Amino acid sequence: MFEKIPMGNKYLKGSHVAQNNINNLVIVQRPTKEYSEKYEKEQVQCKVEYDQQTKDDPYLWTLNDTTYNAMIENFGPDETKWMGVKIFITSAMTGNGKYAIYLDPVTQNKEGKQSNL
Repeated sequence: MFEKIPMGNKYLKGSHVAQNNINNLVIVQRPTKEYSEKYEKEQVQCKVEYDQQTKDDPYLWTLNDTTYNAMIENFGPDETKWMGVKIFITSAMTGNGKYAIYLDPVTQNKEGKQSNL
């Protein structure tokens, strides 16, 4: 039986997080580093799942530098230990008028696993 091909963007954006009130993610596969032509550097990408996610919703989260450093501070430098952990996030408007995804440090410290390795 055929399944419909998802037409949505595969990249999770801050605007999607804000519009859909997404407040946590779970990384479901080992994060990878991918070279970004746009930013001319490697960036970490994570396949994620979240509440109310459908098969047409975005599933790849590209970490900005701030969030990448926060992930290491909270969960350690071994990216394999990031998998399966509930990551509390927030979305905030940046200086260029776009939303970005950040770790929510208050909720993360209160409810989430924090290893500080």
